[in-house]
Amino acid sequence: MLMLLLANVLIPVGMIIFMAGLFRSRPLLEVTDIPSPSLETRVHNAPFDKVIFMMVDALRTDFVFSKDGGFPFTQGLIRSGAAVPITALSAMPTLTLSRIKALTQGSSQSFLDAWLNVVNWPEDSRLDGGDTWLARLKASRADQKELVFHGIEEWVDLYPDVFDRMETFASFQLPNLVHSDRNITENLSRELARDDWTALILHYLGLDCVAHLGGPRSAHMRPKQLEMDAVVKEIYTALVHEPHMQDTLFVLLGDHGMTAQGNHGGRLPEELAAATVFISPKLGAMAQPRRSSPLDVAEDYLYYSAVNQIDLVPTLSGLMGFPIPSTNAGIFIPDMLSAFDDDTKAVEFLLENAKQIHRALRISTRSPNKAIDLDDDKNFKERHDDLDRSDDRWKAVLLAEKAWVDLPSREASEDLKFVAAAQSVLLISVDNISVSRLQVGVSCLAAAVMLAYASLPSLGLGSWSLFIATAIHSATMLVPTLVEEEHHFWFWGSLLWLVFLSVLRSRRSGFGLAYLGLISVHFVGQCINKHGTAYSIADYIDDLIFASPVFIWIPALLSHVSASVLIAKNLRSTLGRWMAAVVSVALCAAAFGFKLASAYGHNPESLSFVPVYATELVASLPQDLLLQAFWTGLLACSFFFIWQRRGPYSPTSSFVGMELSPAETATTVVLLGQSAFYSMGRDNTIASLDLVNGFNSLDGTSVIGVVVQSFLTNWIGPVWWSLAGLRLLTWWHQGRHSRAIPTLQNGYANGGHQTSHQNGNGHAEITKPAPKKAAKPQVIDVVVVTNDDFSEYLTIQTLFSALSSLAFDMACIYIWGHEDLWNIYAPKFINAFLWVVFHQFMFNGLACSVMWFLVAN
Repeated sequence: MLMLLLANVLIPVGMIIFMAGLFRSRPLLEVTDIPSPSLETRVHNAPFDKVIFMMVDALRTDFVFSKDGGFPFTQGLIRSGAAVPITALSAMPTLTLSRIKALTQGSSQSFLDAWLNVVNWPEDSRLDGGDTWLARLKASRADQKELVFHGIEEWVDLYPDVFDRMETFASFQLPNLVHSDRNITENLSRELARDDWTALILHYLGLDCVAHLGGPRSAHMRPKQLEMDAVVKEIYTALVHEPHMQDTLFVLLGDHGMTAQGNHGGRLPEELAAATVFISPKLGAMAQPRRSSPLDVAEDYLYYSAVNQIDLVPTLSGLMGFPIPSTNAGIFIPDMLSAFDDDTKAVEFLLENAKQIHRALRISTRSPNKAIDLDDDKNFKERHDDLDRSDDRWKAVLLAEKAWVDLPSREASEDLKFVAAAQSVLLISVDNISVSRLQVGVSCLAAAVMLAYASLPSLGLGSWSLFIATAIHSATMLVPTLVEEEHHFWFWGSLLWLVFLSVLRSRRSGFGLAYLGLISVHFVGQCINKHGTAYSIADYIDDLIFASPVFIWIPALLSHVSASVLIAKNLRSTLGRWMAAVVSVALCAAAFGFKLASAYGHNPESLSFVPVYATELVASLPQDLLLQAFWTGLLACSFFFIWQRRGPYSPTSSFVGMELSPAETATTVVLLGQSAFYSMGRDNTIASLDLVNGFNSLDGTSVIGVVVQSFLTNWIGPVWWSLAGLRLLTWWHQGRHSRAIPTLQNGYANGGHQTSHQNGNGHAEITKPAPKKAAKPQVIDVVVVTNDDFSEYLTIQTLFSALSSLAFDMACIYIWGHEDLWNIYAPKFINAFLWVVFHQFMFNGLACSVMWFLVAN
């Protein structure tokens, strides 16, 4: 048992160490200045001297550019030529913290930001003295003008020494659809009237909150878009009428897009496509082509010109006249070249951009922080080809520059060819990976595998089945496309396992009805899930529910009624029939009431079929009190049930007709638990994780409560099967050891009392004095879960966790150097890490301790 305990400790420890070696901040490159014209000359000749940087969180391209969008005023500016629309493609991870860094530094980001974006620790996020366009702009104005910020606190956490005046609010709390954005807008008119700033940064979060809570089709979405469009109108009006705003550049942009569920973090087209619009009355007077707006809805979310999001950094540098940050990998956006008053200035800046990127490329390829030598890594062959190609084009740039000095009339084609080739190399994320930590993490997991295997008492059919499934699953980890489509493995693997159990049980006992029912339900569950089979009808169901929301409330109501019946059944023997019914109904009514009130607040369209007086009643329900009452009641019932069943179990009917051995139980829990995770709409991307519901009735200070609720929200399927495994294990013991004899329901004889002793098999027996009509005492053989069977079940679970974690870590090392490590494996690693840590600590520690308490007392 000691070896098994040590294995359960080594698994999360190994994963933590491996993650610490894999997800690290990017290596710091030296900050250098590139030879360029004097700063005073650049600032004086720049087309603009101020910038308003308005970031609308999760502003997807179709919200602004399509006919379905809610930005009519902005679309009018595009038609007039006063606005230049761009599709800015963000990079992984599509999370706010990572995008802020990319949009200020002009470089690709580490996947460590995915973790920092969640934990939100300012001391780990801050980048004091970072080389950003914010710092360069501030230095170029010699402190004569201030940098002002209004928005979420992440900006100030990252760059605490940049802003001179600021007003921030916490973003990682219970989302607020109104007040946070309203506070920014209320301060906006005062800031527009002042002439003491050179950059005004605004970050509106409300649209992202609407998306997380209700998706892009939420009833709150279009009003929020119209609200942001009204802000654009207010700013543009100031640009036109305020004398000190005549040379101000207004940039409206999003940091990322969103999925159909309102989430982000992955690399789907709708997550990468962020709207960006350069706005100024001066642009209308320049040689700008007249663009149509709005456009038809684009399925790929690409509107107008598509550029990399980091291209915004050198574009701002050229338009504002400050030096380009040395770590920048962005390219000046060609559509904005017309903002220069002559071609000579445009070519000069493009040449400066090319020199800066060439220097950054040389520094990057010579970085001493690389964990693996490029020359010895087969995965970098394509990278070497890109380097050679960029070198050839850089030589062409130098030749063209020499010719241009003699006759300044050439175009910037050579510059653009070079920077495009160089950018493809710089955007490959080469993080500061620690090989030693990776090795220690793998060693811990390998030791956990050996300890778990040594603790396994025997290898039965169920054990071999799980080993085969684990081996196949481990092999799929080496193929990136199979990692992206991992849900298919668990769906079909669990389905085949149920079929196997059905055939096996039919041969043993001729009873397979329960399994046939599970097989049917399991297949139907795949068909209605968006990640399911080729016969998935999820899209049709989604459209049906959106058109007729009553269909979503019917199963919701039935599930709460079913839960109420089950809770009452478990409490009836102690509380009595009526009291158990009252407690169960009150508990489920609180949960259903919260669901109604929450849906009305976040998705009022889902209750469109309800009469007005009923919706007013729902709106008045206190959500926080309802949810707190539910959790309190549920915990009380759980502890009461554990106390009630603290003695030996009595024989009961089997769970959904399944009577499985410990090995078969472990295999069932693993396969169906993993399948349930994907059936709940999750996948191997951060975008599928639901973090918003973790804040239900809580605020950002309730760390433990938020963590627990977030975990249960996302992993409730695997958690349910883990707890169901304990029940399956119990009934295995009942079927194996119980030889119960029916007893009379009446009481014992007067003065009688019960005694207990151990029978020949080592099982507890309770001897009860016979009733008056009985001739001799009756013996009831109760069930006691033995150490061997319980250890076998726990060992198989542990062995699977250790083997699968080890295989995935080895796959990450194998794929190192390829962009798939960050695009596919990193999000999968975060999901696997969270589940393994929580499962090993919370389930194998807490749930198994509870089980041990039940059988030991």
